[in-house]
Amino acid sequence: MRTDLDAETAAEHYQKWKSLAPLGLVAVGFGASLIGQSTILKSKGRSTWKWVALGTVSLAVLNAGLCLFGDAVKHRALYEWSEE
Repeated sequence: MRTDLDAETAAEHYQKWKSLAPLGLVAVGFGASLIGQSTILKSKGRSTWKWVALGTVSLAVLNAGLCLFGDAVKHRALYEWSEE
C-alpha cells in the first residue's frame, strides 16, 4: 500500500535522477576529452607541468562525472523500487 509520502519520495528520486544522469554523462565525456588533450600536449613535447596539470584536472572531472552518474543510478533504482 502506497502513501502520499512514498509518492513524494518517488518523485524526488525521479527528479534527482533526471538532473544527475545528464550531468554525469557530460562530465565523463568532458573529462575524457581533457585526458586526450593532456596526451596531445605530452606528445608535442610541451612542458611537463602543463600536461600534468591538465591531466590532473581531467582525472578529477572524469571521476566527478562517474560519481554523479553513480548517484543518478542509485536514485533511479530507489525510484523503481518505490514504484513497486
